[in-house]
Amino acid sequence: MKPPSPSHRRALLLLALALALALSGCTSPRDALGTNSSPCFRALAVAKDAVGGRGVYDGVRYLAAQALVSALHRAEHSGARPPRALAEARDAVCAVNYRGRFSSGAVRSGWPVGRERGRFAVVAVDAKSDAVLGTLVLYRPLLRFSKVLA
Repeated sequence: MKPPSPSHRRALLLLALALALALSGCTSPRDALGTNSSPCFRALAVAKDAVGGRGVYDGVRYLAAQALVSALHRAEHSGARPPRALAEARDAVCAVNYRGRFSSGAVRSGWPVGRERGRFAVVAVDAKSDAVLGTLVLYRPLLRFSKVLA
């Protein structure tokens, strides 16, 4: 059998190198995405259960519980009071927003803000315990939400 020519050896070496690089990209950790370390990553599943799978996910926001309460007071529904668990919370929460048709009786810990029915549901989830502190049913959006976890 005839030995491979130098150009064939070079081509085989380049092919092996390209294959090794491609395979190493498949096995490297994906920490750069941030989803494993985000405090709201687990809250997404809890929030989906809280709205009963209804609506369309519209974003998430990590903030102090009192900042969410303040946003509620600043909104057009200034007379609305937050759920007791949210009002008494001292730690950070993950506010997960859904668009759709919601009624306060059809979501877990539902809390109507102005009306019994609304186009938005904001699920407040305790960032440490992943417990639902309340689901605010709103007619208008309360905050700006990000669809990407950082």
